[in-house]
Amino acid sequence: MKRRENLHIKQIPTTKYVIEREIKFRGWSAMIALVYALLCEADGREQAARVAKAAAVFERISCLVYVRKDGSVHKPERKTYYERLFGTWEEEEINAYGLTAEKAAHVRKLVEQIAELVCPMMACADKQLFDFQYEYAIEYVIRHAGALPKPEIRHVFPTNYPDYQWIEDNTVSASDDGDG
Repeated sequence: MKRRENLHIKQIPTTKYVIEREIKFRGWSAMIALVYALLCEADGREQAARVAKAAAVFERISCLVYVRKDGSVHKPERKTYYERLFGTWEEEEINAYGLTAEKAAHVRKLVEQIAELVCPMMACADKQLFDFQYEYAIEYVIRHAGALPKPEIRHVFPTNYPDYQWIEDNTVSASDDGDG
């Protein structure tokens, strides 16, 4: 069990209430950036900028932790991130872009696959992940155009995506002091 004295330098202790509010309000801007990224020209500058914005917000939200009375540090469960971020993204929002039914279904599929990758990353209290890791996960789904099986997550990364080139040792444990 992680203790308050073992927080990663980027982790911010707060309350569960504040975390849920941040997920709701900052998460909305991440979702807008994410959907715009999925609608932009593939591999274009605009897409890269939108992916980077969404990734930065996911990282910011993931830095928030709450401390229980016993001093143990926690993050909301994966399900909480999923429901608050991705579960509230209504069909009307995607339909508001004037997409064909086929394109809207494709965007929804990509958003769902991104959620399946980034929610475990955000919920991991043992390691603090960074914006470039969220960016990699989003770009990975975009590169595969939604042709991915449901990920089998071990800790924070998928084990059933053979070309997912992220080594878990590249993350920073929450107990590291951040000095490298």
